[in-house]
Amino acid sequence: MKGKFKAFLVGLTALTMCLFTGAFFGCQTPVDERDDTDIVDEKDKANSVSLSQTTLTLTEGGETVTLTATVKDQDGKTMTGQSLEWATSNAQVVTVENGVVTIVGAGQATITVTVKGTQIKATCAVTVKAAQEPQTATSIELNETSLNLVSGGEAVTLTATVKDQDGETMTGQTLEWISGDTEVVTVSDGVVTIVGIGQTRH
Repeated sequence: MKGKFKAFLVGLTALTMCLFTGAFFGCQTPVDERDDTDIVDEKDKANSVSLSQTTLTLTEGGETVTLTATVKDQDGKTMTGQSLEWATSNAQVVTVENGVVTIVGAGQATITVTVKGTQIKATCAVTVKAAQEPQTATSIELNETSLNLVSGGEAVTLTATVKDQDGETMTGQTLEWISGDTEVVTVSDGVVTIVGIGQTRH
């Protein structure tokens, strides 16, 4: 009887220790020590940025051009209030500030806009052409350099071609037609009318 009672006490002691240690070590609830401020909603993050134009062709002396950047989140919704950084690859061609592109000189450059603090960016390729010189008439040619006419014959029409400093044909110029001897021929807007016998120059 004493042996059974002793065994019962040993078993009871073991059970008590198990319950005691479990209460302190086996039933603790894990605690998430993360600060709520460290949790960022993915929807609040910029996912892409695009520009209103991806290429620009400008001319020296031209006006400024404004590029507009649109930032979107992962759901494709437009975001507002994002800080943007603007940069030019060649300040000798164009400069840029808050999307306003100012022409400096002829050449090529790339405008880049980046969402601040990220690698999200978009670019616009810019080409600035040299300003053209004013077109100036430097030569004039007639379709005929000599005419052999017969008294009483029909009128003949001469055509004048005006060219600029680059050899390009010009249009719209005002021309003056003069006969060297109005007793031989007269001329008006290139139309030569025979008057009499003789020689003359136009």
